Amino acid sequence: MLQARLGDSQMFDLVVLAADGSWPSFRDHLKRLEAHVRELVCAGIATEEFVPRNVDAAASCFCASIISLWDPRIIGALTSSHCELSAHELASFAVAALRTSSPGEESMAAE
Repeated sequence: MLQARLGDSQMFDLVVLAADGSWPSFRDHLKRLEAHVRELVCAGIATEEFVPRNVDAAASCFCASIISLWDPRIIGALTSSHCELSAHELASFAVAALRTSSPGEESMAAE
């Protein structure tokens, strides 16, 4: 999304408009993203790469933790100099949270 902001400002502005207006196409896109994340979490649990937990809660938390990578409203509000943290670093941090059990994990425990 950051590349879209820097590369095609008119297209980026249209995506921000879709997000602000909660267009059905934008809402569907977000639902597809979260569904893909749920699939990845399920696969990670199945291969024991991730600890067992509530998949829906884990997917929602993961998406929320990396929202600055895909929400055009947030990306548009950030200055270019603010993007010091790479997408890889942020996603790696979020994935690491799926790999470990932490205090307070009981609320996300697998049922």
